[in-house]
Amino acid sequence: MKIIDGHAHACGMFLNASDTVRYMKVNNIYKMVLTAGEPDSDKIYRLPYMARWFRSSRLIYMNNAFKLAIGQMREEITGY
Repeated sequence: MKIIDGHAHACGMFLNASDTVRYMKVNNIYKMVLTAGEPDSDKIYRLPYMARWFRSSRLIYMNNAFKLAIGQMREEITGY
């Protein structure tokens, strides 16, 4: 079975190519889509594996809606 990791940040354990390829081989990941991360950061984003409870694309929608709401609240509070 080919596994595709659909979202990872290009920092932390995915900061350099050799570590990323090693991780992919160990976890039998066929392809990975990397999004922007913090430049030269060793930060690792740890998120719960929620897909086992949410079996539809609504998980991504809800996550994005939540992040938008938090961003808007921060903007109202801080002014930026």
